[in-house]
Amino acid sequence: MIELLYEEILPTIELEHKWLFTASIEKKLAEPYPVQVAWVDSVRRLYPAQYGKCKYKVGKENFTRQSLEYIKETSVGMVGR
Repeated sequence: MIELLYEEILPTIELEHKWLFTASIEKKLAEPYPVQVAWVDSVRRLYPAQYGKCKYKVGKENFTRQSLEYIKETSVGMVGR
């Protein structure tokens, strides 16, 4: 998802949001998972339409049923409940 957001959103990002993409993609992928989730959420809030397109593309990939359920649960904050 992070790679796709970099590919899709970075080329069209507004100047005031450039701070979201100051780290290289390699550094972003090496960050701890909670930091990555917070970053993706920031992108989602600022660019909901583009995020939705990226999420749709990720959803079209071949996931197992278990992986899809995990993604659905985490997107609505239900993990661990």
